[in-house]
Amino acid sequence: MNIVKKIISSVRRNGLKNLILVGFRILNQQISVMFPKKEILEDGFQAHSNLIEELWGGGADISVGIISPNLLQSLKSEFCNESSFMDSSSIVCSSSSHPILLTDFHSESMLENLNKSIIAGNMHQYSYSNETIKHLHDELRLMFARHVGSPFVFVNTRIWKTKPNSEEFGPNKMHTDGFAPGHLKIMVYLTPLNDEFGKFKWQESDGDIKTLENKPSGTAILFKNTDIKHAGVPGLKSERIAIEVTLMRSLVNGDQTWPGHFYGRHLKTARQLNNISEEKITIHNSKNFQNLDLVNKKKVYVGSGRYVWPDWISIDELDHNGVTKVIFDQDTSLPFEDKSISLFYSSHFLEHIPDEIVRQIFSEIKRTALPNAYFVIKIPDYSWFLEQYKFSIEQSMDEKGVEPLVWTWGSKGIENTFENRLAMMFCGYWNFAYGDHFSGNIDRSQTDAFHGPPCISPDKLKQIYIQNSPNEIVNELKQEALKDSNLKTFNHQNAWSEAEMIKLLSEFDISVIHTDAYLICDQFKDIIHDIEKYNDWSAYYLCKIK
Repeated sequence: MNIVKKIISSVRRNGLKNLILVGFRILNQQISVMFPKKEILEDGFQAHSNLIEELWGGGADISVGIISPNLLQSLKSEFCNESSFMDSSSIVCSSSSHPILLTDFHSESMLENLNKSIIAGNMHQYSYSNETIKHLHDELRLMFARHVGSPFVFVNTRIWKTKPNSEEFGPNKMHTDGFAPGHLKIMVYLTPLNDEFGKFKWQESDGDIKTLENKPSGTAILFKNTDIKHAGVPGLKSERIAIEVTLMRSLVNGDQTWPGHFYGRHLKTARQLNNISEEKITIHNSKNFQNLDLVNKKKVYVGSGRYVWPDWISIDELDHNGVTKVIFDQDTSLPFEDKSISLFYSSHFLEHIPDEIVRQIFSEIKRTALPNAYFVIKIPDYSWFLEQYKFSIEQSMDEKGVEPLVWTWGSKGIENTFENRLAMMFCGYWNFAYGDHFSGNIDRSQTDAFHGPPCISPDKLKQIYIQNSPNEIVNELKQEALKDSNLKTFNHQNAWSEAEMIKLLSEFDISVIHTDAYLICDQFKDIIHDIEKYNDWSAYYLCKIK
């Protein structure tokens, strides 16, 4: 049986617990049998990559953000001194010069040409125990984890300077890196990206060349370095300083516990991922719940929209065949007997209703739930959106439902900026001229039609985001929206951090078991049919009702 199919079959029978405990073992045993003498097991990397893509998808091709000012200053202070750089020809250059990493071998002529363009730094000689490198890795994981699209392991970390006006050679020439499948790179620039210091360019799938420029020091770019042609652009006057971090998608997260190498490419074999600690496995297993007996039990989809599933009761305000109509207000009464429901599910519904109605629904769920019934909640991950804003990752607001609405923003002079798109995620509303969003009855002929965020200055929005929790943010934005005398109804009007949601649920004796999105999706994928929808930007809560 194909390696990937064998592991996936095992996962589907036994869940993610079995994947973590057995997945590496099956994969590596099969690789060892098929390719016992190859140092670089290319097919093993491919099998591993296929497994990751089967489980988590492909991830983003390219994402751009900015590291924190404190981290930027620490990196400059520790790794940008004159004593931190060396002649790259002095570094051992051999395919066997590192026990874990595959390293490049460069001829003397190649090294001579490289030295005309770059000056090597000594960052690769440090281990992950170095506090500044640990800070860098932790922040990059926080920034890009959902863009990578799966757990990942840090593989190699190095730094170099690019000399101004250097030739179009090596890293300055359009190229792909030819890494084994599953590896990616993050470039962190400690100098601005502009004409003076240099830039980064890449080729998109349609052949267009894009240039990353007019960006501040600390700009970071995650990209698929083997799939995407890319190049550094030397500055016209000053040296460009870049940190390169290599990572590999994996089954669980892992750290770079070894020193790197300046000519390091990636791990020598996929089998080295066996070094993931048992502690990581134990954490995952402790959260995994097996044998949920819910097949013939009553299950309720709260705020289902038009979704109608076999063996589920769908409830919503709209009129739709198969959906039980329930008006959600302060007097909502769910049409079920006391202690009769085994599983409740709500997906991207709670953010559309105000606190008093959320509380009434939770009260009714508590009343109608069997003892120890489950409640699975999925809402936008507002804390993640705020982190993405902090790191200036504008891509986080792409394809979140805003694009079809910005045609209305001009009626109030609201610009299509990151701040305003983020405000729309917390609090959006439409006026009478717009029509009705949920039914699709929209009047595009009205020049004063509006569906968007409250009209607030960029500076004030920034302060609101910096100083407040998600629930506090949405309350401030709602107060601004309510000043519009033409407001008809809200779209999003509620938000919570994890701590705020846990506190709210506890008021109704609903306890949160855990919030691990991967495990919740794995556990309920055969029961809740859209559990993985929007999983790259959602917060999940697996709850038990006492």
